[in-house]
Amino acid sequence: MRVLVHSSGLGPQQWRRLMALDASQIYHAISLSGYGETPFDASLSAVQQDVAVVIAALQQEPLKSVHLVGHSYGGLIALLAALESDRVSQLTLIEPLLIDFLSDKARYEMEHLIHEFAKADQAGVPEQAVKGLVEFWNGQGAWDHLSEVVKSALIGVATKIGAEVTDAPRALDRDAISKLGVPATIILSEGAIDAAAEMGQAAAKLLSAKIIRVPGGHMAPITHAKECALVLNG
Repeated sequence: MRVLVHSSGLGPQQWRRLMALDASQIYHAISLSGYGETPFDASLSAVQQDVAVVIAALQQEPLKSVHLVGHSYGGLIALLAALESDRVSQLTLIEPLLIDFLSDKARYEMEHLIHEFAKADQAGVPEQAVKGLVEFWNGQGAWDHLSEVVKSALIGVATKIGAEVTDAPRALDRDAISKLGVPATIILSEGAIDAAAEMGQAAAKLLSAKIIRVPGGHMAPITHAKECALVLNG
């Protein structure tokens, strides 16, 4: 059983290609709060709500041995859920968002991005906010290459995206992470930006995890689903 936790803005449909590649595997792609029919309360912590969603899903699974997979913000949520659940037997994090693991320079750049996102969203220009985030992870011009359908979907959840990145913990329990005690893998793309590589490498060190590189960039689970699926099956 594999439980999949999506990244900011995309929802569980981001795993569609990956799941279709292996019909013999049982998948459960979760909808975090604010996506699909999962409610989101803006007055409460986005991270706490999303961790609770994942833990509830793990408890409902008939099998007690679950391979938990998370991408980007979903990687953060998967890690935090694994710390609280006894049902995770394997953990795979794909370029997880772990701000606490960034160097001072990269952390400053990340905090500036989050500040600018919030400023644009509050000013009523969510497209500007989301465009900045997309191009931070995927490079200049990435926004222009998205379809209008995808752009519209991202803009529609801009406020939730802002809550996710704003609420992402700046101080993680490193001792607890190092003692998690489940086999772990960190997937980094060959085109990973420096911040993604820093966070992934630091997580791998704490988790005693192996790092596996796949082609593509931050959105490799979508653009290179086959390669990511091969890692999960490895």
